Amino acid sequence: MKKLSIFSFILLLSLSLCPISLPGQKQKKEPPSHIKDVLAIEQDLFELINKERKDHGLSTLRLSLDLNQLARQHSQDMASCQTLSHLSSSGKSYEERLVEVGFYYISRGENVAFSETFVAEFIHHPLMESPEHKKNILGTAFDKVGIGVIFVEKKGYYITQDFIQSLEPEEEEKVQAKIQNKINALRRKNSLPPLVFLKEAEDYARGYSQQKAETKPPPPCPPHFEENHIFYVSSPSLDKAHLIYEDVILDQIYESSGLGIIFRRNKEYPGGSYFITLILFPENKYKYSDKRKIGQIILQNINELRHKKGIDELRLDDKLSSAAEKALVEILTHGNYSSILPEMSKEAGFIFFITTDPTMLSRRIKEKIENEWAPYRKIGIGISFNKNKEYPRGAFWVVIFFKR
Repeated sequence: MKKLSIFSFILLLSLSLCPISLPGQKQKKEPPSHIKDVLAIEQDLFELINKERKDHGLSTLRLSLDLNQLARQHSQDMASCQTLSHLSSSGKSYEERLVEVGFYYISRGENVAFSETFVAEFIHHPLMESPEHKKNILGTAFDKVGIGVIFVEKKGYYITQDFIQSLEPEEEEKVQAKIQNKINALRRKNSLPPLVFLKEAEDYARGYSQQKAETKPPPPCPPHFEENHIFYVSSPSLDKAHLIYEDVILDQIYESSGLGIIFRRNKEYPGGSYFITLILFPENKYKYSDKRKIGQIILQNINELRHKKGIDELRLDDKLSSAAEKALVEILTHGNYSSILPEMSKEAGFIFFITTDPTMLSRRIKEKIENEWAPYRKIGIGISFNKNKEYPRGAFWVVIFFKR
């Protein structure tokens, strides 16, 4: 098995690692009833984040209720422990908290802060003055944010801002069909026949993807696959999927294939990723050769073997070749050749075999040529190129008649 290109794509994740404590603007102490509602602070901070992004020419973020809940839980955890940290009191990171509640994502970032003031501007501006926190607020890849604010009386506000580049996995079957259609659309655009996707090859490719997702060695290829070329890529984004096929599927040596796609999480992709394997079968290099030329190759090999043994060369006989072609049709149509054999004299020899390489003779055939068929002087050859489950990239069905 020949493995050509293996691609692995890892997206770097942005995560602020420095909590920030924001000094409170000097304010007159107010009774608890006048303390600003934390939901209003969250909304104000959300609007300030999007205003900042607009001012920098970036797309605005969507407010995620689920991320809000996650951020509030972390702010409450920090408030309970009266500490600032990206780790929860149970030792879980932001990444682990995302995975625990079932988020899929491509990248993530988190800001945590403490403030004595409820004025959103006084919370936001120091965050923007911190390079790491600013990096999250202006993260070009992020598309969702959740904000959680928790107030502790006589102390202040614990704030968590959770950012993600969201990922919504598609059904594996739909993704597979989509990529197959893109591959064949590209081939048609370049005047190539569409690839035939073989069920057995697809099952193998899916198993290959599964093993790669589990960071295990790939499964062994079925022996009858013979030569094949495997291409693999992993990416949370389907936008990267084209990298698995653009440079290879326009090669006319390929006509059959298998595509296997799964979506999984693993240590490398905690937010989830597509694992995609494409297996391509190069066509038999003799496929487009003239049948007469293939016949001449087989005859030459047989005669070279006879010459080494001091046996006279065989002469190609048109009548025998016609009978061999007829026998081959019977075999391909009905799976037997019994109706042909009575037409042959008792002096005739007969063999049927399948080969992917007409330049090679099997050991069994060589033994018969050197012994059983040594007395023969004439030969007829019938040849047909076909594909089936056992020979997905094609092979030659060959019938040979010998006569004295």
